[in-house]
Amino acid sequence: MRHPFLQALTDLFFPRRCIFCGALLSYDGILCRECENDPQIQPRLFRKWLNREAGGNPILCIVPYRYEGKPRDAIHALKFHRKTAAADFFGNRMALTLRHALPPGSVDVITCVPMSRKKERERGYNQAELLAKSVGREYGLPYEGLLEKFRENRIQHDLDREERVQNVKGVYRVRRPGRAVGKRILLVDDVITTGSTCGECAHVLLEAGAREVICAAATAVIREKESEN
Repeated sequence: MRHPFLQALTDLFFPRRCIFCGALLSYDGILCRECENDPQIQPRLFRKWLNREAGGNPILCIVPYRYEGKPRDAIHALKFHRKTAAADFFGNRMALTLRHALPPGSVDVITCVPMSRKKERERGYNQAELLAKSVGREYGLPYEGLLEKFRENRIQHDLDREERVQNVKGVYRVRRPGRAVGKRILLVDDVITTGSTCGECAHVLLEAGAREVICAAATAVIREKESEN
């Protein structure tokens, strides 16, 4: 634990701000009082099914937030503005949601959707990895970097649904295939839109012998017919 004097000095020069609205914090936390009580910040349980359109076995994805409003803005800050404190917040809320959705003992290991080495060097971190490790700490489960992105592809958000599916084919692989065999794996990402990236990563893990893959994301584009509990 950081010494109180050092913490006070750090807060003086680098005051803590709410991860959602940027308000200055006068207490030990990551949310201001207003955001703590904002209904938009209360986690929900969304079940999104991936790979249905591709004709393969559907992959369950558990998500606590719609990709809109304050959660969307906080994910953007995590991805693009080094606001890494948001990873611990979302990791905690993802773990709470997963505990409601999955029976105990459903997962053996946690991994994440990887970035290319070049992009990770440029950004300095992989936000999906930060989220996965945070979920692992909450769950008391190990994190393993099972996947790698070994081929560059086009940026997904510039593409339509069918192009996204094709764009991720042959882009990911398991680093050491034997590590996935027989494992029940929780695959973590930050945002699910069409689900093509997470779906392809899940497919790669299953092809490598994983017993089961369940996905989790901090936020997702949720369609009206997708369930909320």
